[in-house]
Amino acid sequence: MPVRSNRIVFLIHALVSDHAAVDLFHRSLQGLHAGVVDQGLAAADDLTAALGGLHHQGVAGIGMLEQLQDEMYDFFILSRQNVNNLPAGTDYEQARKGAYIVTGSDEDYDVIMVASGSEVSTLVAGAELLRQEGIKTRIVSVPSEGVFRTQPIEYQQSIIPMGSKVFGLTAGLPVNLQGFLIGAQPESRIWGLDSFGFSAPYKVLDEKLGYTAQNVYEQVKAMLS
Repeated sequence: MPVRSNRIVFLIHALVSDHAAVDLFHRSLQGLHAGVVDQGLAAADDLTAALGGLHHQGVAGIGMLEQLQDEMYDFFILSRQNVNNLPAGTDYEQARKGAYIVTGSDEDYDVIMVASGSEVSTLVAGAELLRQEGIKTRIVSVPSEGVFRTQPIEYQQSIIPMGSKVFGLTAGLPVNLQGFLIGAQPESRIWGLDSFGFSAPYKVLDEKLGYTAQNVYEQVKAMLS
């Protein structure tokens, strides 16, 4: 049964090759499913600590969102893919605010690039290609637009100011990021999927469907031209 709590643990990009972490994950689910709340949440806490240790060793994107509101579900989001680390120094604690600027972004940017999950590291790779041609970027990771929209307007504007040129990358429907085009420059665009059902190794799908640094580079270049 679902267990409501005032705590939400949001783990992104976590590598699950660590068997101990997988075991803790299963124990937490079994405890919650059986209705043994204390057992399930205790295992979830152990898992949080285990994955937190991996984070300190450089596993990208593990963050926590805690005590966001009184009525929230505890849940875990884990990637099945090998995800590249985000730049060293990225403050994952800012995930609490729903969106944050990834370390290494340029101060005087030409375009803001927005994504969530594994697509953020693709934007980082695309930004490296863009910088080779003098195009400056700000990369914004958005684990939760809903949480971001609850932040003070001053914070929202400090991350994605009105009137900016915005490029979004999502492995879902483009509408998932359409909210970030409100108030953006008219040439802003979202790259996403309008179909589903393809089956192949993820690297093949990324190449075929445009989830690569090269396509990010080409799309942004076209947008700014």
